[in-house]
Amino acid sequence: MRQGYIFGVLIAGLLAFSGYSRAQPYFNQTTKYLKANGVWAFGDSLGLNFNQGGTFFSTNAFLNTGGASIADPVTGDLMFYTNNNGGTFCWDKHNNLMPNSGGLSGSFALQGTCITQAKKGSTQYYTFYFGMGPGGTDFNLYYSLVDMSLNSGSGDIVPGQKDILLDVSLGSGMIAFPGDNQDIWLMVHDNDSSIFKAYHIDPVTGLNPVPVLSNTNSHWTDITYWFSTLAVSPNREMLALSNNFPITALFLYPSVTLFRFNAATGVVSDEMTVDNGDMSAYAASSVVFSPDNSKLYSMYQSSGPLACDFFQYNVNVYDSATIAASKYLISQSPATPNSTFDYSPYSLMKLYNDTIYFYRIDSNIMCRLTLPNLPGPAAGFQPYGMIIGGEDTVATDWTYGINNNVAIFPDVILTLLDTTIYCNNTLTIAPLHPGAENIAWEDGSTAHTKTVNQNGTYWVSYAGPDATYYVDTFKIRLVPVLPTQLSALPDCGTGNGAIAATPVTGDTTTYFYTWRNSSHRVLRGPVTSRSGDTLTGLAAGNYFLSRSQQEGCDTVFAITVLLIPMQQNLGPDSAICEGAPIHLDLQSNAPPGATILWSNGSNATSIMATDTGLFWVSVTLQTCTGADSIHISTDLFCECMPLTPTAFSPNGDGLNDIFLPVIKGGCPIQQYSLSIYNRFGQRIFTSNNAQKGWDGMFSGQPAEVGTYMYELHYTGGTQRQDRYRKGDIILVR
Repeated sequence: MRQGYIFGVLIAGLLAFSGYSRAQPYFNQTTKYLKANGVWAFGDSLGLNFNQGGTFFSTNAFLNTGGASIADPVTGDLMFYTNNNGGTFCWDKHNNLMPNSGGLSGSFALQGTCITQAKKGSTQYYTFYFGMGPGGTDFNLYYSLVDMSLNSGSGDIVPGQKDILLDVSLGSGMIAFPGDNQDIWLMVHDNDSSIFKAYHIDPVTGLNPVPVLSNTNSHWTDITYWFSTLAVSPNREMLALSNNFPITALFLYPSVTLFRFNAATGVVSDEMTVDNGDMSAYAASSVVFSPDNSKLYSMYQSSGPLACDFFQYNVNVYDSATIAASKYLISQSPATPNSTFDYSPYSLMKLYNDTIYFYRIDSNIMCRLTLPNLPGPAAGFQPYGMIIGGEDTVATDWTYGINNNVAIFPDVILTLLDTTIYCNNTLTIAPLHPGAENIAWEDGSTAHTKTVNQNGTYWVSYAGPDATYYVDTFKIRLVPVLPTQLSALPDCGTGNGAIAATPVTGDTTTYFYTWRNSSHRVLRGPVTSRSGDTLTGLAAGNYFLSRSQQEGCDTVFAITVLLIPMQQNLGPDSAICEGAPIHLDLQSNAPPGATILWSNGSNATSIMATDTGLFWVSVTLQTCTGADSIHISTDLFCECMPLTPTAFSPNGDGLNDIFLPVIKGGCPIQQYSLSIYNRFGQRIFTSNNAQKGWDGMFSGQPAEVGTYMYELHYTGGTQRQDRYRKGDIILVR
């Protein structure tokens, strides 16, 4: 019985359970998508690996705009890449041409190549690519099947699945992205009509060669889409189309167009003009959405072949006039080549990890828009966003720049809530994950919630914002239950928190209590009780109590044990040198609202110790008390100063017969050394024993009467201070 999910379905106050309240990412923000799209092969032998921190590498290909590369969605390692520049080829992860990749019908197109998974869980991938159509200003759509198990695991095109013609007379825009049913949509557009074609890629059966057709507008004529691009919003609810090449010159036509898209059916609808173009060299060549779907960006060719304008539109309101009124010029490039802002009007813009990228023509510079969700100047435009290959790299012709995105199948998550038992006669259930789309209940209803009042099994399927496909199953059984009162005692910093569960007055039901931590690991239970249960020895944190009864009705309660750290630390006991002043600042650890008591009766947060003795503090807040003490004493042996006689008389009368420096009794001495020298500088006595002095003898004979020099070294006292003294000593008899 999976009881940890009950909060996810019960509406009455339980949907606030934090495990299901967090917003999910869109499909292009998931970890697998970012890894699959995180290694770019583009331009003239260029590579950029975001999966390894944005490092650069070299390839063996010239990849014009429309090339594509794919990395492993789990490991992030490069798998293969393909170009679309007058003939299509495939290179493996080692930068070698795949053995069977020659002779493909490729031709340059702005979005000329696209890579998708072929079937979920397989090692095969489709490479879709455009070849020049019979009219010379349109494209045929081909595909080949790459199997990564071939060529010793480096991948190759499957024999018999190479250069297969799929469609004819198309424009140059092509994108792929997840649908709502564990699937992928490959989107293209007719060259000479207003028809979108959505090719469906099923996770089990693969590509359906018969597309879903959407005729969005029959009003516009004499328009060709030979130089067009497509973009999908991260929530997959909108498509954008840029068109740079109408047939008839010098008339206005929709150069940036917005559409609604149904990710479940592949149907495109509700065409709306965002911005116009004409053949007087003013037309859009690329479009891209912001990460939060609120903004649309277009790259417009303006007054010259290299001049372009970079615009932002607010598309929160699906209305042509409103969107047109929001148009904002982010940046403008002059027509002069190699000027300060000479980015190409034909650059394919790419949204990756919440940043928009596009290139600057004939250079090693990548432009970036780092805050594309924000309006106007706040969007964070960086004309020198990235230096490709480093500051010293020579400008390289990577004409038309960045490669196309790749598409992978979304994950499928099945959740079973086995025997969910409820009271109050009815229960409202809903998808467990936020942002559900394309909802279908077992009875065919499509509402977001479902109210049930009978025992039975109910299920709902839906897609999340990240295109993950979910199926939640609820097994419902009716048993009345009563609430339980929970109370928590705080953790005082020693892991001594506690939680008590108490039945309400009059409830004599026998319950089974199981306690779990925030990771849902069982801490105690199941415990059978009619009077409740208490969990002790708890560190601060979130805890869950699963309470069931014999009939099977489970309820999960959440409660937090607060942390009130009360440990006190006045420091180690201190010994102050004799005669030294005492000024020791003693600080308590007192949370706001705590009660403080010092040994001197003070209630302040700190006191100043100015004398020896025992000092202590006690701090109390709620049920937590912390205490500590410190003993301050006098150190009599901080220093060990020697007393050295000036003369001695070794005549055997028992008085002053030994020359020995006197050091205070009990004072610790280390590294002691005493040396005696005669007037010639000859050392005649030495001792490392502080208790042994010179008896006036030298070489077994009494030394001459006269003046001698002594030298004394030692480390002494509790402060371990080095001492050195020398002087004269007179020997008399």
